[in-house]
Amino acid sequence: MSKRAMTTEKIDALPRRKGERYEVADPGCDRLWLRVGARDIVFVLAVRVEGKRDPTRLKLGVYAETTPGCDGSTSADAKPGPLTRLTLEQAREKARRWNAWIKAGLDPRAEDVRLLLEAATRAEATFGRGVQEYCAYMPTREKNKSAPDQIKTLERELLDPELNPFVDVPMAEIDDDVIKKIVMAVRDRPARTSAFNLLKLMSTFFNWIYVENRRRYHLGPLNPMANVSARLLGIGRRDRERFLSEPERAAFMKAAVATPYPYGPVYVLMMKTAQRENEVAGMRRSELDIVNRLWTIPKERYKQDRPHAVPLTESTVAVIQAVLDELPEGHGDCLFSNDNGQTPISNFGRPVAEFRKAVLEEMRKVDPGAMMPPWQLEDTRRTVRTNLPKLKVLHEHSEALLGHVKVGLNKTYNLYEYLPERREALERWDADIDPDGPKTGGRRSGGRRRC
Repeated sequence: MSKRAMTTEKIDALPRRKGERYEVADPGCDRLWLRVGARDIVFVLAVRVEGKRDPTRLKLGVYAETTPGCDGSTSADAKPGPLTRLTLEQAREKARRWNAWIKAGLDPRAEDVRLLLEAATRAEATFGRGVQEYCAYMPTREKNKSAPDQIKTLERELLDPELNPFVDVPMAEIDDDVIKKIVMAVRDRPARTSAFNLLKLMSTFFNWIYVENRRRYHLGPLNPMANVSARLLGIGRRDRERFLSEPERAAFMKAAVATPYPYGPVYVLMMKTAQRENEVAGMRRSELDIVNRLWTIPKERYKQDRPHAVPLTESTVAVIQAVLDELPEGHGDCLFSNDNGQTPISNFGRPVAEFRKAVLEEMRKVDPGAMMPPWQLEDTRRTVRTNLPKLKVLHEHSEALLGHVKVGLNKTYNLYEYLPERREALERWDADIDPDGPKTGGRRSGGRRRC
């Protein structure tokens, strides 16, 4: 840069007189001049316009250091509207940018407006807005059973500013480092499984937004998820091996029987039927055939996207009938509900935490020093499946009971559903966990029975 180039000190020393205005060139940047007035100093770019003898002065902004407050208010030399407050370096940077546009045959003022509009649009196209749009889209997908739970996860983890400090950051600025920080924050709670599940959801979200909305969100060509993996974050999926031992499952059943409606009966039925938490909790009257002791889960509610028939033992029917007998007049189709049967229960966080304590208390009634390794409600399925071979139940029958998909040619040619064999398997399992017959428990406050 030339030794004669302007500096802040030189600009501040420029004389300003009332009623007088003059211009000084800045040798530090091509075509950049300073128009010195009594009140303000305005940066201008001197450009030659075809057909005009004298250069045209394009105003860049007002020198910030000599403007009281630098708050963007209108100055005498900045009419017809306010000009941006610029430092000397900012003015040089803007002048170089405008010079480049002029060289390319573009109108720098129009290009500046375009950039400002694009920046405003980019600022509105935030990470949080993208997640909201994706959550609105999810219910329209073809395979959609898990959408409600996935939406809750995304809203909880990505739309809460306390959990996600990047919620208001433009999507264009979300890179692999940001994604890693979000997922690792969940991992370090610690919640490895939740972190793994969130990473999968974020992967599908970014795939969607790059295919459907890349230009609208001003995204670059590279999906940031390409550089993120569960292995790199140390959250690779681990096959669970936890199942309840005989003393643990006995304590489980006692605690479940003592737990009031609506959660107690769900815990009992999960252990008795080996079905998933959301399938049991979402049980409807319309799905039950009490006379033939059959519960048919429709494909809309079943993970494998097909109906699944669950044989019911006599003791299981007794549990369900006890619930039906205590439901008030006008109760809706959902058996286990907090809004009179309109929607099924779904928030299991605190109830399950309390239930775990109750199970441990039952364990300690038998063994005061008893301890239980961490377990989840879904471990009931593994508990049932692990014990069925001991009860002489064949592999095919056990897999059919859990609703697992047949594989290979067996899936193509063997369409038998093993319904009688599954009923026999559940009878054996029922006798193993409940040798004294069904228990439906007592009533709780409000008139409903425990189960």
